[in-house]
Amino acid sequence: MTVPVVEDWLSGTSSPPYRFFTHLAVALSGQEPWQLDRKAVFEPIAFYNYVKKVMPRARVSPEKVDFEESEGAFREIVEQLKPTHIAVCGNRLWVNLPAFDSPDTNGASAVLGDKEFEIGRYRTASAAPLAMCIRHPQSGFNGRDWHPRIQAFLAID
Repeated sequence: MTVPVVEDWLSGTSSPPYRFFTHLAVALSGQEPWQLDRKAVFEPIAFYNYVKKVMPRARVSPEKVDFEESEGAFREIVEQLKPTHIAVCGNRLWVNLPAFDSPDTNGASAVLGDKEFEIGRYRTASAAPLAMCIRHPQSGFNGRDWHPRIQAFLAID
């Protein structure tokens, strides 16, 4: 279901307009919504739904077990795609992710732009992306505020 939604948004034909992706694109690019080249913004990134279970209806949250059962697939996709950074959308997902891998099991604190964030790494055989939590791009999210924070995060090796 995610692939057609993203493809519709990228083509500009989505109805509804999926504000989530527009907010995220503004945060990534620093551009205003009417300036976005959607495909150019999303070309270098991968979008991934952590929980693979389809919820029975809107506004139904995954349960703890749903997050736990998703860890294996998450680690497989990290190994396959080898990202350098992971921006986790929303605190609900962030607090339900597995612990960071050694030696960062407790994470670290980093000032990114104007705020302090917890960051840490997930390690696989050939990848060690740095992860941080961003506010979920649906609720009270301002991409202009998040752009410098995300850019500072991406600048960390």
